[in-house]
Amino acid sequence: MNKLACLILIFCGIQLNARSQDLFPGANQHWADSVFNTLSIDQKIGQLMMPRGNYSGQVYDTARLYRIVRDYHVGGLVMFAGQPINQARLVNQLQGMAKVPLFIGMDLEWGLAMRLDSTVRFPYAMTLGAMRGQTELLEEMGVQVAQQCRRMGVHINYAPVVDVNNNPSNPVINFRSFGENPQAVANKAVAYMRGLQRGGVITSAKHFPGHGDTGTDSHYDLPLITHGRPRLDSVELFPFRELIKNGLQGIMVAHLSIPSLDDTKNLASTMSKKIVTDLLRNDMGFKGLIFTDAMDMQGAVKYFPEGTANVKALLAGNDVLETLFDVPAAFSAIKKALENGEISQTEIDGRVKTILRAKAWAGLDKYQPIATNNLLADLNPAVSATLNQMLADKTITVLRNQKNVLPLKKAEQLKIATLQIGTPSASAAQPKDFQQAFNAQGNMAHFQLNDKSGAEAIAKVRQDLKRYDLVIVAVDGMSIRPAKNYNIAPSTQQLVKEFANSPKAIVVVFGNAYTLDKFENLGKAQALVLTYQEGKEQQKAAAKLIFGAIGAQGKLPVSVNQTYRYGNGLSTEALKK
Repeated sequence: MNKLACLILIFCGIQLNARSQDLFPGANQHWADSVFNTLSIDQKIGQLMMPRGNYSGQVYDTARLYRIVRDYHVGGLVMFAGQPINQARLVNQLQGMAKVPLFIGMDLEWGLAMRLDSTVRFPYAMTLGAMRGQTELLEEMGVQVAQQCRRMGVHINYAPVVDVNNNPSNPVINFRSFGENPQAVANKAVAYMRGLQRGGVITSAKHFPGHGDTGTDSHYDLPLITHGRPRLDSVELFPFRELIKNGLQGIMVAHLSIPSLDDTKNLASTMSKKIVTDLLRNDMGFKGLIFTDAMDMQGAVKYFPEGTANVKALLAGNDVLETLFDVPAAFSAIKKALENGEISQTEIDGRVKTILRAKAWAGLDKYQPIATNNLLADLNPAVSATLNQMLADKTITVLRNQKNVLPLKKAEQLKIATLQIGTPSASAAQPKDFQQAFNAQGNMAHFQLNDKSGAEAIAKVRQDLKRYDLVIVAVDGMSIRPAKNYNIAPSTQQLVKEFANSPKAIVVVFGNAYTLDKFENLGKAQALVLTYQEGKEQQKAAAKLIFGAIGAQGKLPVSVNQTYRYGNGLSTEALKK
């Protein structure tokens, strides 16, 4: 090789490594360089892979994990559902086997509870989308999630979701999106990203170039996005550009077919150089780590074998192959591509240097095993419970309030009952959090009906409720996900239709905003309140709102139908004590 060629290769290597300098400030560059200088070609290939660590609900395949860490030198693992202490012990074992400390990545969009039991569940993105302003609370949530990640030995959070969900039929994004307005999505995502990164966790915004307007789930097929470039620039790509301007460290590329960006038939965006390199890296100027979406999803492998798909993803410009399963096949395919010149050693070296610098920024230059003593207590701090309730209070939304019935001004003079529709659980003697919060206001009667209630039981409740001045109808027990009509039975819909059709009914929907379209007569109730999800914090917030301990500030982050539109939401004031 002549001197000029050597200089070009050295310059390219510097350029590839330099692209991440500003995004990982304070990283131990000496550690990154010294580790890089010890790596063989096989070990460098391994650093590009973060395979699946486990399948949710299944026993860890420790023999497979030991093998891929020991023999294929993988750069990290992506963990799914599990129990914190069990995962911590396994990760400690695997870290002990690794020559280079492993990245541990997880999907923790609403906190560790998205994957790990016995941990904090913060609100879903759609719930947070209802909050007006107050991005400092979202940044604080990001900090707390990051602290819990670091305590759990997690270095990468595949969040925030910055997809603009303007398709109510979207089966996979939906409640995971901050909403349908690109600017509002960007504002909230930037705040959450800042908190996570301030807390020392690498972010990976997703799902580039935007998975919000599709009726297909890329886990099971390759979705088609037919929008032209002007629409993509103004909607789907807008939040990504805003996050990049604000120092985003990582982006996850989705498996989508987008002919206006790359018209190659059946080619996922993950494998498109036009999308990953030309658009994201060059046009949008992104300098951080580019992660693929899970490479074992049908959106990736439907048209290509897993090994081929992984090579094509690297050639497209991705840095890290994420959540693949067949590591030997991927490794062999990448090494063959290197040997036949499809991909250069310089390209691999540049990516590995960036990965090692990111590892140093995340603290892996000073790796310590996860301490399991007091782990569960540390993952459930009191400050998170306080923040969770505050977020529930700030997001609750009033969509109807006839004659300003809310908040109740003279509740002590009214005979009030609650009627829970949807969940065959709490009895009148053991009311749920919502009903318990009402009991704090005075002794009230509680009734329950569900999709298994017979005609006789329904008739009795109908008759009993005639004795009351006001009935708080709580609709709960629904799925947050759209599959199977949000798990709403026709008999439940009929119950809501009947009991909401009353001028003395105040209806509280403890569910996804899109469920408003599943019920009749909500507009005939005296008041309508939406909490976006069912949790103890949301149940307490609803009772506080109705009795005037808090006012309503929330606004719909999505359009549900012609009645319930983006931005709808009435303000109420807390009662003076």
